[in-house]
Amino acid sequence: MCRKIMNRFALLLLLTAAVALMTAGCGKKTDPAGTGQPTGEETVPSGAENESTEDPRIMPELQSEDDIGIFCGTVKDAGMNTMVVANKEYPDGVVFAKEDAAVSLADGLLLEHEVTVFYRGKIDLSSSSGVKAELVRDPRDGDKDCLAGVVSGEVLGVGMSVITIKTGTGTEVSFEQEPKPVNLTSGPLEGDKVTIFYSHKPGETIYVPELIQ
Repeated sequence: MCRKIMNRFALLLLLTAAVALMTAGCGKKTDPAGTGQPTGEETVPSGAENESTEDPRIMPELQSEDDIGIFCGTVKDAGMNTMVVANKEYPDGVVFAKEDAAVSLADGLLLEHEVTVFYRGKIDLSSSSGVKAELVRDPRDGDKDCLAGVVSGEVLGVGMSVITIKTGTGTEVSFEQEPKPVNLTSGPLEGDKVTIFYSHKPGETIYVPELIQ
């Protein structure tokens, strides 16, 4: 009788120990691959999310202070104060007054050479004085698809390749000087008053400075 009681007591102890081991094993989850790593919430490394894809060159929208146009064509005639440039839209050419214009041409102003003209106002073929040219430079890819404008303001800072100005309306805008613009100033330096002629693609606010004066 005593032996049966002892056997039952020993069996009960074994069952209790087995249950305790099973409970301890269920207290910690492992990953399905069996690597023994906890499967709690995973932490995302700092900086892995919310990486900005916005182009740092994108600026607030600028309102040009005057009508500035871009004319791409071939030089047909050139005098002391005027030149005639023609293209498919104006096969007979447009007369531009270039007396006060900035000229940046690698080979100079030559007949039958392609040029890009930044001009002020509207093209008027009836005008004998010509359309006022502000800048005449060598052409670049994409010129025909660009718009142009002009803005004046105070220089806030000048870096190796960036100039930042504050316009008369209080807008701060930075221009990356690449490709290098025509610069008629001795600097410019912080605090200077400048006028910048710029180009940009339609619908975009990445402004390329063309002429600083």
